[in-house]
Amino acid sequence: AMGRLRFYVAAEPNPPPYWEKIQFLNSDGLPFRTRIKWESPYLIVDRADTESGILTAIWPSAQHGEIAVSTGTIMERETAYVLVRELARGTLNRLRNQVALWQLAGMQMPEELAPLQKAAIQWLSKSATSNNDLEGGNRYAQLCLELALQGISVLCGSYSQQALAARQRQNSKAPILIGTQFQDQIPDNNSATAILEAANTLGIAFPWKRIEAKEGHYNWSPTDKQLAWAQAHGKRVCAGPLIDWHAESIPDWLVLWDDDYENLLSMTTDYVKRVVTRYKGRVQVWNAAAKI
Repeated sequence: AMGRLRFYVAAEPNPPPYWEKIQFLNSDGLPFRTRIKWESPYLIVDRADTESGILTAIWPSAQHGEIAVSTGTIMERETAYVLVRELARGTLNRLRNQVALWQLAGMQMPEELAPLQKAAIQWLSKSATSNNDLEGGNRYAQLCLELALQGISVLCGSYSQQALAARQRQNSKAPILIGTQFQDQIPDNNSATAILEAANTLGIAFPWKRIEAKEGHYNWSPTDKQLAWAQAHGKRVCAGPLIDWHAESIPDWLVLWDDDYENLLSMTTDYVKRVVTRYKGRVQVWNAAAKI
């Protein structure tokens, strides 16, 4: 017999975002073959059997934008589920389960986590008892979901800090490089704070198209500023790729030599030598080429 699940979404004609990409997964995390339909205000999930599973959807969050979230285990029933409530319940349950696992492993829970969990549970309970006010229940469930996602961010951030601190106690020099790639600009104050807290390495691109936009004329200024910023904050520098054969990174004038391999090789080698000579001793990791 075909299985059918109904999810109440909202009292409006429009379906939830990305509703056609919703998936229903079995206990192994593999998607069932399903047919998703929108019959306002319900989302209908039809599949070939009645096995229980987990629904995964892209859902809007005030803090995180559009994010993939999942329900807990959903069983076949006549009564419609409330979609955002089930997504909130599943997200909160995953947070609580992960907390329990990492506590068993010896992780110290951050102080701000327990109040977030408590508030999320309260909003979920309020949503669950609001069947006579479905729109109000949706708002309460969304608040639960936001708090659960915030709790996940807090938990994962704390875990990363504790795990990294444990590794540093074993090896004072971090054995891994954690960083981000600069584009053309130095980060603004908000981005800079986050980057400096999280990264021990900063990647600086060397786009040939920007540095030598006109053949034989070099503009090192943006790269010089980025490198100086990284060194002023005591970060390792990963330079490159020095040669990136993507069209956006290759100088326009180089097309004139497209059929002349020897000249292309000579110009590429000359550019790499100029970069390495200029920044030798100030760069810890060199990334020579990409898109080859």
